[in-house]
Amino acid sequence: MKSLAGICRPFFCAPLVFFVSYTATNQLANRLFMRKILCCLLIFYTSQLLAASAPLQVPIEASVLADYQRFVAGRQVQDITRYDGPGARRDVIEMVLLQQALHLGGARLQFQFIPTDASARSPLLLRRGDLLLTFDSVWQQAAQQYGADIFLSSAVINKGEYFAAIATSPHNKKVLNIRQQADFAKLSAVSSRVFLLDWQTLSGLKLAGLREEDDWHTMARLVSRQWVDFMLVPQSTTRQIQLPALDVDLVLVPGITVLLNDSRHFAVSRQHPLAKPTFAALERGLALLRQQGRIAQAYQQCGFFQPNQTDALVLNAEPAH
Repeated sequence: MKSLAGICRPFFCAPLVFFVSYTATNQLANRLFMRKILCCLLIFYTSQLLAASAPLQVPIEASVLADYQRFVAGRQVQDITRYDGPGARRDVIEMVLLQQALHLGGARLQFQFIPTDASARSPLLLRRGDLLLTFDSVWQQAAQQYGADIFLSSAVINKGEYFAAIATSPHNKKVLNIRQQADFAKLSAVSSRVFLLDWQTLSGLKLAGLREEDDWHTMARLVSRQWVDFMLVPQSTTRQIQLPALDVDLVLVPGITVLLNDSRHFAVSRQHPLAKPTFAALERGLALLRQQGRIAQAYQQCGFFQPNQTDALVLNAEPAH
């Protein structure tokens, strides 16, 4: 395999000869012009460096990857302009938005997605530089655990925009008949301290009980069997969650949400050799997607941003003064 220096040498030699000869004769008068050239060359070299990289292996939770493959359905990711349809959900759409941002920013990275049972090892892989970046956005609060080991992108979900849905068994009338905030004092929920913001938010609701389970599928089974009343899940156009292989059948309770009050971002490992050019490309691409309105459009079309959110009962809403 060629070293990065070997890959970049052909691209650097000719421009540098031009730079030296030109500035030697007319340095002061053309400083601004040369700065522009150097900026263009930097972007060009960055794109060449990223394009030269081998496919990067990325672990993705198996059910997310299956839905991603259903959603993409053989299309070129950079050509996708609608974000609804089979498989569309927040974490799937974020995989698409991330790749589109990198492409718009000039990166031509190739990824090989590896199905995994859980993403618990991802923080360790990211911190060590074995993983270039996260394909699922992370809470700003959670990103603090990485310290100086990551670059954190601009927000894709702003603080105050993330409203989680309540999922329960379709047979749990106690939850489905809830009409006011006080009724939740009789209910139990399940979550994990691994999902710190979820845990902190549910702890503040004064529920009858809060059970801890680290595995999401175990949480879903507990709720489906009515051993626990409800759990938090992202909003979606699909109002039912069915996982027959795991004996899970859940429904989203209409008109009731919980505010998870933090912003979400993509994280890039500072320890990875491609960290700086990748982060620069990501930020350029996210700025363009945001300018085009495509980030908000994507979350709306996949059902994560609900058009009737202003009419919903928010369990942890601040009391009106």
